[in-house]
Amino acid sequence: MTYLLLKKILNSVVLSNKIFRYVKDIHDQLVWGNGLRCDWYDLGCFPDLLIRFNYIERYKQIFNKIVERKRNNNNSIADESFLRIYYESFTNALLCGDIDVIILLYHEFHKQINFNRVLFREHYQSNLALIEFLHENCDYWFKAGGKGTMDDAAFGSLEVIQFLHYNRTEGCSKQALDNAASSGDMDLIKFLHFNRTEGCTTKIYERTIMFGQLNVVKWLLENRTEAFTQSAIHSAVHLGHLEIVKTLIDSNKPFLCKKNCKLCNNTTTTKTTTKTTLKYHITEDSTLSSKLFEIAISYGHLAIVRYFNENFHNVKCSTHSLNSAASRGYLETIKYIYENRIERCSEQAIEDSIRNGHLETLVFLNQTIDANLQDYMHLTVSYTQFDILKYIHQQSKIKNPGFKFQPFLMDPFVTCKDSTKLDWLKENTTFGFSVDAYNLAIYYGNVSTLRWLHENTAFAIPDDAFETACCQENAIEKVRYLHEQGATCTTEAMDLSKSIKVTSFLHYNRTEGCTSQAMSNAITSEKIEIIKFLDQNRTEHLNSKPQLTDQYFVLGQRYNIALNFLERLKLIKEYKI
Repeated sequence: MTYLLLKKILNSVVLSNKIFRYVKDIHDQLVWGNGLRCDWYDLGCFPDLLIRFNYIERYKQIFNKIVERKRNNNNSIADESFLRIYYESFTNALLCGDIDVIILLYHEFHKQINFNRVLFREHYQSNLALIEFLHENCDYWFKAGGKGTMDDAAFGSLEVIQFLHYNRTEGCSKQALDNAASSGDMDLIKFLHFNRTEGCTTKIYERTIMFGQLNVVKWLLENRTEAFTQSAIHSAVHLGHLEIVKTLIDSNKPFLCKKNCKLCNNTTTTKTTTKTTLKYHITEDSTLSSKLFEIAISYGHLAIVRYFNENFHNVKCSTHSLNSAASRGYLETIKYIYENRIERCSEQAIEDSIRNGHLETLVFLNQTIDANLQDYMHLTVSYTQFDILKYIHQQSKIKNPGFKFQPFLMDPFVTCKDSTKLDWLKENTTFGFSVDAYNLAIYYGNVSTLRWLHENTAFAIPDDAFETACCQENAIEKVRYLHEQGATCTTEAMDLSKSIKVTSFLHYNRTEGCTSQAMSNAITSEKIEIIKFLDQNRTEHLNSKPQLTDQYFVLGQRYNIALNFLERLKLIKEYKI
């Protein structure tokens, strides 16, 4: 897009308004729980967000002011609340890896912080600065972790592994090389291979295959002595890694077959004669080759299906594997089997296709299986498969031009995004509704389906419609419609509101008001905008403010960040920080 074109768009009032409205809508979906929309002062009340948006200097400024007030014996609710949420933000600081924030909090809360409880591998596996800090200050953590520390660090960076190797004595286990292989970091893998003696387990292939690391698989086959197991080839087929499948099969590496294997008379699971290659087993053992073939079919890996069918003539597949492919909508795989083999799906495949909404698969199966699709109408409606319903209706009309469905309740379809499907159902079926359809439309549907029900059925709007609607995040359009239609309302509607738009609408357009529970619910749900609105416009909560009763808590047990938010906000504004 050129600069001039962008300028024209932004200069257009209509287009710019649309753009910014969409940006706002996207923001509404991304903000925390659709309720944590903050201005500059609000943001200062939430240390986790300051870390998240990289306002580290403001984070430190506010924290230092709170610590200063604490040392001056200021123990207000706001101070205690701030200390508590800053303490909890330590977990987020670890996750973000900001060593300055970690050190700042550790100096203040070192008596409460126990790294054995809060530090996990994702925090340190690639954070050398944190490992160095722990090395200097928290020797107990390394001793408690033992070999597991280096094992877990192998998921991360080479520099952390090198530091642990050269500066710590705990060492590692075979798990370290297994973990490193799954990351695909060849420098890390080679460092452990050449500098450590622990080796690896046979599961290293499974870990590597899980992440599709073909280059690592090839390197392991060439440089390690460990054999791979049946689980490795199963994983490769299951995940659809054709090149890895070929590499394992073509390898001359000894294959660690199952115990009591008749092909190599293996009674200990460790026999490795020249016959124990994977290719030998697949060629000679139809049970193994067929199992792999069926896995590939079930998960729709057509390239692997074709590879086995063309290269191993002893493979067989079951109806179950074909039905599994149908249930997942892998039509091309099913077609390939139908064109190249004699195995077929059963009628169960039709049911599974309908349940999971695979129309194209159903159309194909309907041409090859003699089944009465009308028998699956209840299932189709239950799973709201509208396109499949239309297809069954079309096929029934072809066979019988005067055909009409037996009466069914079409309640599930009121959850659709718009009313066009309801219009089609009304015109083409004898389906009806129950009184429960209203609640479904209010809770799961939208205003268009709610309006359609009101205009096309004789049911009255339920007495609790307002309350049901207000329980949702994006309910304002439904609330407006219910208000226009004269629906009854109680104080519970505003009490239950999870949207500032709904709370504001009810306040300015209804007379029922709310109870003190509205503020309590807003705090529980961490709806900051609602908390501020109620504080500025309602009085019911004034004699029932929740209080913070203790200063510290167990790190990791999340504290409600909305509790005492107003007190913290007052302090932030007082100091203008």
